[in-house]
Amino acid sequence: MPAPDHVRDQFHQAAQAAKVPLVWRSCAEILAACEVKPREWLVEELIPFGAAVIVVGIAKRAGKSTFLWSLCAAAELGTPFLGRVPPRTGAVIASEEGDHDLAKKIRLFGLEGSRAAVLSRGALSGLPDWEDLVREASAKARSLGHRILGIDTFSHWSGIEENDAKAMQAALRPVQEAADAGLAVVIVHHPGKVEDRAGGMAARGSSALPAAVEGTIEIRYAADQAHPNRRRLYMELRDAGVRDLLVDLVEGSPEAGTPATYALVGEANRVQSEDLDGEILRWLREHPGWHRRDDVTTAMRKRTEDMKAALPRLHRAHRIARSGKGCKGSPYLYGALGTMPPKDPAPPLETPSGFPVPDEKIQVPGPECTVGSDSGPRGGGVPVGNPHPGPEPEPRAVTGTEEDACRRGPGPESGPTSPPASPLAPPTCPACRSQDHWRNHHGARFCRTCHPPAPGVEVPHA
Repeated sequence: MPAPDHVRDQFHQAAQAAKVPLVWRSCAEILAACEVKPREWLVEELIPFGAAVIVVGIAKRAGKSTFLWSLCAAAELGTPFLGRVPPRTGAVIASEEGDHDLAKKIRLFGLEGSRAAVLSRGALSGLPDWEDLVREASAKARSLGHRILGIDTFSHWSGIEENDAKAMQAALRPVQEAADAGLAVVIVHHPGKVEDRAGGMAARGSSALPAAVEGTIEIRYAADQAHPNRRRLYMELRDAGVRDLLVDLVEGSPEAGTPATYALVGEANRVQSEDLDGEILRWLREHPGWHRRDDVTTAMRKRTEDMKAALPRLHRAHRIARSGKGCKGSPYLYGALGTMPPKDPAPPLETPSGFPVPDEKIQVPGPECTVGSDSGPRGGGVPVGNPHPGPEPEPRAVTGTEEDACRRGPGPESGPTSPPASPLAPPTCPACRSQDHWRNHHGARFCRTCHPPAPGVEVPHA
C-alpha cells in the first residue's frame, strides 16, 4: 500500500533540508577571503594551523610520540622547535601510552605545570567511538583556547580497517572538521611493511590517508656514534613542497630551566656531504701518502657512490691533493694537502738493436711479432710466430714495451740507446744482460735466457 501524499511530502522536505547547499565563488572572492584571513603557521613553512598532518615512523625507534610532545612543549613554553619559535598555545592529546611513559615525557619537556589536556589509555576502561572522540577533543581544545590536537596513534584510537579506502575516508571526515575549526591536527601513525616507500606513502594502510591530509612527516632513524639522537625528517607539504631535514634531540637543562627540544641541523644532503668531507680529510691526514679511491672507500667503509662524488668535490675545492691521469695504468691518487708528489717511474732500460725492454706482462712472441736481425730495423726483420722449427716453446711473460720494441724495431723513436763497445762485440740483452744468443732458421737472433730454443733442438750460437 503506497504511503499517503502528506507522508511523502514530509520525507521530501526532510531530504531537501539535509542537502548541503553548494556555494560557488569566483577567483576574486577566494583571493579576498585569503587576504582577510591569511594562513597561520604552527611551525613556519612546515606545520600550518587549520590543517591535518600525519607523522610516520618505525615503532619504538623513530621517536614519533617524542616529536609530538616536543612540538606541544615548544608551543606552550615559547621555546624553539626546528629552529623556529611557534606561537604560544596549548594542546589536547589523546595518547595510547601508559601513565609512566607520559610522566617521563612531561618531565623531559618541562611540562609539569602545563595546561594541556591529556586522554591516556590507562584512564579508560574501553575505546570510545572514533567520531565521538575527535569531535569531543576538538570541542575541548576550543573551550580551553588550545589550537593543537594530537592523536597518538591513529590505528589505536580509530579501530578501522586501514586498507579499506572507503572506511579511511569516513574516518578522516571528523579530522577535517577539526582542522576546519582552525586546529593544527597532528596524527601519529605506523609505517607499512613496504621498505621502498617514502613520505606519506610509507604510512600503513590505504593511500587515502596521506592523500587527504595537508602534509606528511616521515621520521627516519639516522643516529650514529657521533650523533645518538639524530633523526631525519622527510616532509611532503602542499604549501612548502618537499623538505629533507636532519634534526637532533637536544637534552634540556633543569638548572637553567631549558627543556629538551628538536634542533634543526640542516638540509640532509648538505649536512651528510659536509660530514663525509670532514671524515675524508681526517682519514687522509691520519694516513699520509697517496691512496686510490677504492682503497679509501674500503678503509672508511663508505658507499662507492658517495666517495665518487666526495673526492672530486674536495679536490675542486682545493682541500685535498690529487695525482695521476685518471686512466688505466695511471689512476687518480688522493692525499692530504702538502703530500709529497709521487716519484716518477724509472726510466726505460736501454734498448740495443733487436732486444725489447720489460714493462708490463703480456704473452710474446706472437704471430705479428718481428725481431730485429743483423740487417737492421723493422724492414730487415723477419716475422716469426715460432723462431725455430719443431715444437713451440712455452711463451714467456714479458712486457708491453718489449712487444712495442719488437714491432717498432730499433731507431730514434725507440728511446735512448747505448752503442755497442765495438762493432764486433756481441749485443747484450737488456732484460737479463746476457750475451749468449742463438739464431733460428730464418737467421733472426734470440737471447738463450729470455727466448730459449725448444728442448732437443740443436741451434747454432749467434
